[in-house]
Amino acid sequence: NTPPRGIGKQTVEKLVELASSQQTSMLDACRQAVADKVLSKRAHSAVASFLKIYDQLVSIVHGPLLDLLQVTVELTHYRDYLLKQNRGGESETEVFANLDELLAEARELDVEADGEKSALESFLEVSALQADTDRLDNTHDLVTLMTLHAAKGLEFSNVYVIAVEENVLPHARSKDDPLSLEEERRLLFVGITRAQDQLQLSYAKSRGFSGMGSGVPSSFLMELPRSEMQVNDRTESFADEFSADGGWDDYQAGPAEDWDELNQAGPDDEMGQVHEEFDEACQLPAEEIMRRLAAAQSAVGRGRLRIAGQRPVPPEEEEEEEPEEPWAEFRVGRLVKHDKFGQGEILSASGRGAKRSVTINFFSDGARRTFRLSHVPLVLCST
Repeated sequence: NTPPRGIGKQTVEKLVELASSQQTSMLDACRQAVADKVLSKRAHSAVASFLKIYDQLVSIVHGPLLDLLQVTVELTHYRDYLLKQNRGGESETEVFANLDELLAEARELDVEADGEKSALESFLEVSALQADTDRLDNTHDLVTLMTLHAAKGLEFSNVYVIAVEENVLPHARSKDDPLSLEEERRLLFVGITRAQDQLQLSYAKSRGFSGMGSGVPSSFLMELPRSEMQVNDRTESFADEFSADGGWDDYQAGPAEDWDELNQAGPDDEMGQVHEEFDEACQLPAEEIMRRLAAAQSAVGRGRLRIAGQRPVPPEEEEEEEPEEPWAEFRVGRLVKHDKFGQGEILSASGRGAKRSVTINFFSDGARRTFRLSHVPLVLCST
């Protein structure tokens, strides 16, 4: 009941009593109280107004999260409420700082939504994690696990950010979208700035994520200041693969295709060497690692990297480019036609392939509706 909207303590107590006696929810108790006119005139009007706001919000709950929160703020006059609560003489910018951060978070979650999980679901998960971290007891020597989203606003003496790898951070889906890529960069910055004393960034040489594959250091590492950085590698084989002899190609080759080949490796094989020397840290100067990473990144741009042992493919043997992803043309701003609802404009789009979803503002009734393209026959209108 914040802002209170004219619903006082006595009215709330009556509604609680009604809900208890009828063994129903508070929402149903509000509806029954309005229908039966059991409240005073002022309380009746206030509760009826609350129900109207609630029903309006329910009607847009499946649309973009940012729209839902902005409408909530507008209908509840929440900014006016914050200004009235301001007793410290803070500026409007300071008063609205947390609210604006919340709206910015909603905008980011709308961008990240993949169609499998809505932005609202992700928001509620993040909020639950944030509530858990707000109750952290920092007086005990314990390890706390959390997402980068949940770490916002918190600080710790020692911070470990794991999986700082290409296709993880930044996520593979963000690479073709400058806004998404910038959000991934900002998330890493959030993690880095949580550390008060010591910070460790790490990546795995190989990772069983959507199938086993080689771990490639995140391109964001190239953007970090190098003067205070110390690079520790836990296996000599990794340093060898960056050497002038092995080059980046061998590192990129990834794990053996046959698991039995790894399982039968003897103590003289590479895997045996890795385990034997695991505790002997191979330390290279940060400048040297960064120089080699830069060279590798430059080679990628020139198309010089290859899988070890793979012969170059002559131009005439090159495979044809993969066809454009289905529904890729359903972008923000495009006009579409639905058999039942008529024409409308795409307001937002998320997800890829069969999971791609769009939110459309239909001109016939002004309603916003969200569809998964693989399930609904939508037709693009010519522009």
